[in-house]
Amino acid sequence: MSCIFILTMKGPTLAWCEPDNISGGYCSSGYTYSCNCSTRKEQACCSTYITTTCVYNNCSQYAPWSCSSSTSSFCYDTATSCGGTCGSCTPASCDTGYSETYTTCGTSNKTCTKYDDCGSCGTETRYCYLLQYTLTYVAGSGGTLSGTTTQNICRGSSGTAVTANPNSGYTFVNWSDSSTANPRTDTNVLASSTFTANFAATNTAPTAPTIPYTNGGTNPTGVVPSPYFSAIFNDPDTGDTGVSYQIQVNTQSDFLGTVMWDSGLQTMTPATGIGFRSPNITYGDTDLTNNGATYYWRIKFADSGGLTSPWSATAQFTMNTTPTAPTLPLTNDLTNPTGVLTSPAPYFSAIFNDPNTGDTGIQYKVEVNTNSSFTGTTMWDSGLQTMTPATGIGSRSPNITYAGSALSYGTTYYWRVSFADNHGTLSPVSTTANFRVAYLPTTPSAPTTETLTNPIKVSDLTPEFSALFNDSDTANTGAYYEIEVNTASDFGGTSMWDTDKTVHSPAIVNNNRSSEIPYAGTALTANGTIYYWRIRFWDSDNLVSSWSTTSNFRMSGPPTAPTSMLVDGQSNPLAISSTTPTFSAIYSDPNTDSATAYEIDVNSNNTFTGTVMWATGKISTTISNNNRSPNYTYAGTALTGESGTTYYWRIRFWDSDDLVSNWSATGSFVDNFKHIFISGVQMRGVQIK
Repeated sequence: MSCIFILTMKGPTLAWCEPDNISGGYCSSGYTYSCNCSTRKEQACCSTYITTTCVYNNCSQYAPWSCSSSTSSFCYDTATSCGGTCGSCTPASCDTGYSETYTTCGTSNKTCTKYDDCGSCGTETRYCYLLQYTLTYVAGSGGTLSGTTTQNICRGSSGTAVTANPNSGYTFVNWSDSSTANPRTDTNVLASSTFTANFAATNTAPTAPTIPYTNGGTNPTGVVPSPYFSAIFNDPDTGDTGVSYQIQVNTQSDFLGTVMWDSGLQTMTPATGIGFRSPNITYGDTDLTNNGATYYWRIKFADSGGLTSPWSATAQFTMNTTPTAPTLPLTNDLTNPTGVLTSPAPYFSAIFNDPNTGDTGIQYKVEVNTNSSFTGTTMWDSGLQTMTPATGIGSRSPNITYAGSALSYGTTYYWRVSFADNHGTLSPVSTTANFRVAYLPTTPSAPTTETLTNPIKVSDLTPEFSALFNDSDTANTGAYYEIEVNTASDFGGTSMWDTDKTVHSPAIVNNNRSSEIPYAGTALTANGTIYYWRIRFWDSDNLVSSWSTTSNFRMSGPPTAPTSMLVDGQSNPLAISSTTPTFSAIYSDPNTDSATAYEIDVNSNNTFTGTVMWATGKISTTISNNNRSPNYTYAGTALTGESGTTYYWRIRFWDSDDLVSNWSATGSFVDNFKHIFISGVQMRGVQIK
């Protein structure tokens, strides 16, 4: 099916007009309208059989044309229409100074129009960009540049300023294009270019360095790894300084051997004045070893103008040779001794050996371990320590005193030593030596005083002491003893006796009791004092035991002052019950002796300087320790029972050694038992007739 409608001609020419060229439903002047389905591919026909609407691309175009099919049909028409293929065109070439290569500069594009049968159908564009050039500025030897040294410039524009800066000892000459502008700014740039700043030296190169030193000396021997170098800087230009160095170290004097180090030109800090020695320059390349090898070196300096001196004369240095291992290691002057004491600490020594004649051993390093492979417990690693005096080759070192962790008795320890020579080079370790620490005697046991353990009554003013000697080394004997006697159990009181270390003769057989050792200190008295004592022994290896447990003894002494004094069963009564009161007190004796006698004083004065009412003198009695005495009945000057007088009394006891106590405290009683109580209140001063 097809649908086509032709409008009447509106202008002097005739052409076809399609729906997308219609304005307001009509063709432009000179065109006729065509709804050509075939050129618009499949077009939906009108939804009704009226000539109202042609739908194209979902856009309604209003025109009086008809569609003859239903909405489900499609229109195809083979009728001829205008249009066809759109033609082509070629834009003009870019103007001079432009190209089709993209730049960030301005544009000047060229455009042409394309046509088909119905007229123009599009355009073609040639994109043209203003050319861009690169200006490059380079500093020649002897100076630097400031400013932007690489500049991208749009054609005909200007760059930015670049300044040539000569180094000290140089001057700016010109640019490579012969320009002497400085700073220079390039304008109206029409090409890429490179410009080099030329400088000319104004100073003279330094002369060769002199007096080259290694480690502060000329051609030294015994050099250890990481030596340092220096030389004198020389320059004919007054005021110049040496600012850079280059050092070469080689295995051959012609420098054709193995290169050990070539530093290249390096900055020297601080700069060195003319005639002055450079700072020390530390070796910094292939590792050197203590192998006795000789190496050759030379140095040159560059001055502040950037000119370099010739090489110095060739210098040399010879590496140190490592000392060989120490020999004949001794402990306490013995080879692998047993029975070594810990106090004083053991000491060590060995022979210093070195292939370099004249070297000395100035440091030592001792290791002590619980294992012969030195993989056990490290008891001591001295680290490198100064050895005084220094030890010559083939000579024995001074004694080196052990200063490690506490050594255990009866244990074997292993040790080795190495020495460092006067160049600081450490030898290999010696062969492994060992020593065994002797056992201490064990703590003395079963200490006795007067053959008793902690006796509570010693009458002998020179008591005797003893204890058992024990030692894990069964062959040892007890050779010495020390006894301390003190007034305090912590031995911080008064020292009554300290024997210090005293020979025991004969020596005590192991696991046997010592002899009875008589007291010989500050005089003891029979005063009941408790003293504390302890003992220790030295064995035949001269090792001392720890102190025994603390023992004590009490000297025989008087009873203590009587206590808890009663009169008629009362303490200091205000009225006694009779004219013949009774007296009692508690008896105590530190030696647990019984009382054998007593004495009572009754007096009118509390100082016992008044009227003596009763003084019994020493009277026999029997009282067990820590018990109350019998009641002793008053038998002195008669009491009236009504005088109201206060009397004072005291008592003391004698023990079975006939030692008397101090007087008791002063007691009192009132002679006034004839009194009246009214309503429970005592009415004193009322006499009963």
